[in-house]
Amino acid sequence: MEKVLLHGDIDATVLEIQQVDDLKLKHLGVWLDDLKIEERRTRNCTNSPTVDESFHIRCARMTSNIIFELDLHGKAYVPAEDILDGVEVQKWVQIVGEGRYPIAGGDPKILV
Repeated sequence: MEKVLLHGDIDATVLEIQQVDDLKLKHLGVWLDDLKIEERRTRNCTNSPTVDESFHIRCARMTSNIIFELDLHGKAYVPAEDILDGVEVQKWVQIVGEGRYPIAGGDPKILV
């Protein structure tokens, strides 16, 4: 995916997580690209389908994805192009494992 310039503030909220099997959420992180750069924010969460965790990220860089990480269970990728026009986006995003392969045990998703 092509990188785009994101400049400004990103207010990202995780509203809900579709729980599957033994997915126990303890930590939730958000950052830009796969670099785990300084925009990463981590929160401790309860193990509830309704999460409602908000993150405020200041950025001025080229990036291709906003990444939501759930412990070591997987990541959800939101393309940076989806937020370029400044309109609020709310959508279900698939949680994938290493190499962006589906996670065994279901089709977990996150509502952001």
